[in-house]
Amino acid sequence: VGRPEDQPLEPRDWKSLYWFGKLTWMANSQNKIWFQAQGDPTWIKNVEQNAYVLPNAESNWRQGGFSLSAGHLLTPSARTVVQTQAYFQKSDLIYYAKDCESARGDDALADCIRNLEDPWSTWYPDDFANGDSPYGEISHRYRASLQTAWTQYITFAGEHQFKLGAQGEYLVTDDVFPGITDWTFKAST
Repeated sequence: VGRPEDQPLEPRDWKSLYWFGKLTWMANSQNKIWFQAQGDPTWIKNVEQNAYVLPNAESNWRQGGFSLSAGHLLTPSARTVVQTQAYFQKSDLIYYAKDCESARGDDALADCIRNLEDPWSTWYPDDFANGDSPYGEISHRYRASLQTAWTQYITFAGEHQFKLGAQGEYLVTDDVFPGITDWTFKAST
């Protein structure tokens, strides 16, 4: 490749944490309540890992999030079941220049990316990327849902199950692309 000897390929530094917890409580023989939480934050330094990207042009990536849920299972009789569940999730994808890794918070990170003093540059197709990546992505996604269902078991000319339920869901995407394009995208359903 002809990479300069004083600019070695930086190793990728990948750190992830995966956690999960659940608590279940049987209030009595008819009521079961549970709470659950889990998360998967990840931090990646030097994501480019390309022979043509010099160390000062490397980027970092953060991703992951968490989810929380709670539920209630009611069995008022041997033939009736009512189940209710609430759920919330937050997911993040954040891509940014290596020189902005000390910025804390979305606004500080976006400002850092917009104000880089040594922006990325290359002059020829076979040349090396040099300087900070002048763009980034800050993406947050939120999801909340609530659902409930009633099930009735009936014996009449065989075994039957009747079920009636409802579900509501809310989704939000909040994306910001600071730097060259510097635009914002928001969507919700």
